[in-house]
Amino acid sequence: MLQSLGPLAMATAIALSLVFGAPSALGRLQQLVGLGGPPGVAERWPVPRPGPGAFGHGVRAAVPAAALLLGLGPGAAVQAVPSPRVVVSVHGLGPEEPVTIATAPGGGLYVADWGRQQILERFAAGSFRVIAGTGRAGYSGDGGPAVDAEVEYPTAMVVSPTGALYFVQEVGAATPALRWVVREVAPDGKITTVVGARPDCRAHHSASGFPAEDAAFYGGTLAIGPGGRLYISTVVCPNRLNLGPLLELTPAGELVGTRWDPVLTKQVNCYGAGVAFAGDGSLYVACDSGGGHLKEVFVVHPNGRTTAYQDVYPYDDYSGLATTPGGTVVGMDYRKLVRFTARGMQTVVNLGKPGHLAPGKTMEPNGITVGPGGNIHAASSVGLGNGNFTGIVEIHPSGQVQVLWQRRAGSVPARRFDAQNSPYAS
Repeated sequence: MLQSLGPLAMATAIALSLVFGAPSALGRLQQLVGLGGPPGVAERWPVPRPGPGAFGHGVRAAVPAAALLLGLGPGAAVQAVPSPRVVVSVHGLGPEEPVTIATAPGGGLYVADWGRQQILERFAAGSFRVIAGTGRAGYSGDGGPAVDAEVEYPTAMVVSPTGALYFVQEVGAATPALRWVVREVAPDGKITTVVGARPDCRAHHSASGFPAEDAAFYGGTLAIGPGGRLYISTVVCPNRLNLGPLLELTPAGELVGTRWDPVLTKQVNCYGAGVAFAGDGSLYVACDSGGGHLKEVFVVHPNGRTTAYQDVYPYDDYSGLATTPGGTVVGMDYRKLVRFTARGMQTVVNLGKPGHLAPGKTMEPNGITVGPGGNIHAASSVGLGNGNFTGIVEIHPSGQVQVLWQRRAGSVPARRFDAQNSPYAS
């Protein structure tokens, strides 16, 4: 890329890096030569396609060289994505306020970050790239690259068998018209809204289902269920239609009720919180009793029998349950991670006890996911819990903990969200 700019542009890049610093220099150079991008953005690099079906020819050699030229250091790397962009993973790019996480194709991690107002991907080697969001809170960009779309307080996330990422986000947190949507980031990097794009509870409700684009709902969580379908734990149009509390998104773009609804509606607020399917087909749902705590995890077995695990207290209710490769459901219980078995709840690890993290540090997870090898991953942000650790950890089934990323002592996020005034403040 930079080789085509010529010696004058290269000299300009060096001069700008001395005056503005490397990231700002890259942004200003992009503007000078017409490549676009706001100043200070060093995470996305537009590149033309060399020809039909081709992508990124020669980019791996050119971009790191350009990064070194601009003073970004040897930590700069290139991550190719299936869209007309590559993402430059600059040394130092990482989360600020990680909230929920999901397992990415290939075993990486998707991280929903409220400080950055973005969704990141963490690679096994430890580097990060932006998957969705410009860094500005909002709702825009449908039909285009997810990295050019605005997202706002992304919460629940799941990944389909095809590799598509689904996530819930709010729209208009600072306005009286606050609402939620479900968006999809396809494997090619394009983003679309699949639920709630134009909420209208007066829309025609056919015998087959309700148009997903017309759905109005307040929060919710996601799960991939039987047949690889997307399930949403929420209530749609509660004052008019009261659809739910567990809905399936059909390939035709409609929301339909499920066979579990008659049982779940008899429980206390069994929607909008954690949901997971066990390997035997049992449905696990976290039932919210109010006040930010969950009274129980309610289970509906394939034969219709129901059981419950009482007094379960995960802090966050958007990704508090997950399924292991072996089909067992695990969940958050305040600062503990637990395994749900026929014999009751078994503690995997208690992150509130010393010895698992740095001295004096305790963790209250905000979200969990399980990797293909069975290891549990948990994210935590001090601004959203009672612990004092902001980071991402990996927990072996035996309970051994490894820190994958943590905020450095004394560092302050550049765009830290206001926890007291966020819509999720208790």
